[in-house]
Amino acid sequence: MTKVLLSSGYLVFSDKVEKGDILIENQLITDIQPKITLQDGDFERIDVTGLYIFPGIIDSHVHFREPGLTHKATFRSESKAAVAGGITSVIDMPNTIPFASSTELIKQKKELASKSSLVNIGFFVGAEQDKLNTLLHFPKNEVAGIKVFLGSSTSNIKIEDPLYLETLFANTYLPIVVHAESETIIQKNLAHYHKLYQDNIPFELHSVIRSREACIEATKQVITLARKYQTSLHVLHVSTAEELDFFDISSYPKLTAEVCIPHLWFDDSDFAKYGGLLKCNPSVKSKLDKETLRKALMTDKVYNIATDHAPHTFEEKQNPYLTCPSGTTSIQHSLLSILELYHLGYIDLPTISKKMAENPAKKFHIIKRGQLAKGCFADLTIVNLNKPTVVTKQDILYQCKWSVFEGFHFRSSIEYTFVNGAIVYKRGKFDENHHGILLEYYQ
Repeated sequence: MTKVLLSSGYLVFSDKVEKGDILIENQLITDIQPKITLQDGDFERIDVTGLYIFPGIIDSHVHFREPGLTHKATFRSESKAAVAGGITSVIDMPNTIPFASSTELIKQKKELASKSSLVNIGFFVGAEQDKLNTLLHFPKNEVAGIKVFLGSSTSNIKIEDPLYLETLFANTYLPIVVHAESETIIQKNLAHYHKLYQDNIPFELHSVIRSREACIEATKQVITLARKYQTSLHVLHVSTAEELDFFDISSYPKLTAEVCIPHLWFDDSDFAKYGGLLKCNPSVKSKLDKETLRKALMTDKVYNIATDHAPHTFEEKQNPYLTCPSGTTSIQHSLLSILELYHLGYIDLPTISKKMAENPAKKFHIIKRGQLAKGCFADLTIVNLNKPTVVTKQDILYQCKWSVFEGFHFRSSIEYTFVNGAIVYKRGKFDENHHGILLEYYQ
């Protein structure tokens, strides 16, 4: 059909929920009205009575592992899980093999993703010690921003040189996104516990080794630089209550904070159950931190919600602490988990629309996405708030086939995922003939 009419749904804008219709034509939203009447002709009507239509969810923090780590995940496998979870666009991180720190390597990732990703996709270019000049002269509109690792994570690439950071923050036109943990503090803690436990460090100590102090110190450092130079800074996966107090949109609109799914759903007491499956960087912290992050979702301190989806094989995650890689999987159930927080009273539906669609598009200057509006791409996520989803192993779509959400009962379900006007996911079935496209940016 040349046109698709979604009728009688609840439209979830970033400031309200209204009943209405949406008309889709040639990849775009061409009309939104309380009631749209079309003459009989070449269009398909889909009755979505009782369902809620969100702008397509944008996950601005994923690790899809391609190229170089395809034994863990691929653009195809993880994008399929994404659309099943209502995600329509993602921004992929640079710590693949090779580390994506140049225009040539970003081009390579774009070519690979264009052939296989079911979702729209963009990329961050990575900061590497000998590539500062490359970053400062990076071609416009090619990437969403620059990723800086202050602390080493699943790669050993990190930036600790104060002069490098000062120069980057002073001169870049691109947004900077930062993994903010102090490597000095982490290594000091690790040496202490390695001396006590040798190679048998308990996973319960992960939140002590990669401590709240490590996060707070690094976040202070980059915020100081961003305020000094008025840089657009996004601090990734904030995990402590103290860090949230550093953010004030009204005073510093260019300084924003991301909160990720693991830190909203788990805390350090859960290591006893999950062990290495819950090991992620930064670590999950205390129950009080988790509760504080949840309560902050309705405030301006939390700018957006993402996953930090970072798959590793199940076998790798069974390794002892020192050789167990950090990262969890959550993109298939991220929206469901936030809708569960809606049911629990922590967040309302318009704020979900704002912080999982509109704000990431706004922060990274993504063209024509993130809103229910005429002229935007018809990326749409349609959910049933009253149809439960049980997470079972056989339904997990990640290539690694595991999730910390296995066994969870969510009160909502994903019914449809539209990507650029096409139904890519419908109630458990996929149309894999439709690929996503590369995200485009404005300056």
